[in-house]
Amino acid sequence: MNDLPIPGSEEAPKDRPADAPPPPDAPPKREKRERAIPAPRTTSLEKRLTELYVSLGSLVVVADPTCGQAVIAAAPETAAALEALAKENPKVRKALEKMLAGGAWGGVLMAHFPIVVTVLAHHNMLPSTTAAVLGVTPKAKPTLRTVPDPSEDESSVGSGTPVVSG
Repeated sequence: MNDLPIPGSEEAPKDRPADAPPPPDAPPKREKRERAIPAPRTTSLEKRLTELYVSLGSLVVVADPTCGQAVIAAAPETAAALEALAKENPKVRKALEKMLAGGAWGGVLMAHFPIVVTVLAHHNMLPSTTAAVLGVTPKAKPTLRTVPDPSEDESSVGSGTPVVSG
């Protein structure tokens, strides 16, 4: 009979001790993968929440300086209040941690922000002051003017074909 062990069997061949290394032609054993353990947080929840509010306020300030500054000014107190709540309620802490994780989608959204703002400003969908702060030139608004009709003589003032320009 064959001296090789049955696949999945723990028995070693009779001529080899159980703790001997496998023969060179044996398929390699699959090693167990260890789960990646996330690095411990070195920044407090309060500090990360403050940074989040300041970042959000910085985005808002582009469209509305008053509201954006309000968000930035309230960031430390708001973050402290949320951290106090998170200490009392584990579900709140878990939700905040998930929100702060952001991940790849958060990066994708933030990368698109300049594109969206530029398009909105260019199409006059942002206040002119916001467009100016961003350095984006809004598209010129079309104006209506008349072009003289060559079939009419020059004495007919105000006649002509309306033309949209810009």
